[in-house]
Amino acid sequence: MRLKMKNLTFSKASMSVTVLALLAVFGLAGCGSGGGGGVTPAPTSTNYSISGVVSGAVLQGVTINLTGAATANTTTDASGNYSLSGLANGSYTVTPSLTGYTFSSISSAVSVSSANVTGKNFTATANAAATYSLSGSVSGAVAKNVTITLSSGATGSTFTDASGSYSFSGLVNGSYTVTPSLAGYIFSPANSVITISGANSTANNLVSTVASGTY
Repeated sequence: MRLKMKNLTFSKASMSVTVLALLAVFGLAGCGSGGGGGVTPAPTSTNYSISGVVSGAVLQGVTINLTGAATANTTTDASGNYSLSGLANGSYTVTPSLTGYTFSSISSAVSVSSANVTGKNFTATANAAATYSLSGSVSGAVAKNVTITLSSGATGSTFTDASGSYSFSGLVNGSYTVTPSLAGYIFSPANSVITISGANSTANNLVSTVASGTY
């Protein structure tokens, strides 16, 4: 009986030693994992892209601007394709631009979330060209009903009104020639070369005199 008690006591002591040894091993392993055992976050990926196509009135050479979580820009190729790469997760805005064109949509909000974003497309429409007017008056021996002919950059004709005024409208930037005429009269200058550049052209005046030998 005494022998059995000794064996039982010895077994309990062995178990205690074993448990303490295991705890020590696990404790050392925890310390070795570094700085409190926290999980190190995975690095942020910057391998995503935003892409799309510009169609409509223009394809190539459209500037695509990227703003938001990062800034960048690129231009569309001959088929209107574009791609902005090397992007991390985040919110972005894509905006197309090219002088002389309007785009639908004006800009597009894009959210990159661990995947490439495709199909961010735009349609281009050519802006209506701005137009201007060319005007003046005829004075002197005659004013009314003088024929004013427009040539070069555009062609057309009109008559001066009762006060000698004339006007041409709907003209784009460019050079034009104005020539007055009426039987029995000569004009100074005989014709005028007028350049329109972003504004109406006024005071293009002419002076009429009676031609020699007419009555």
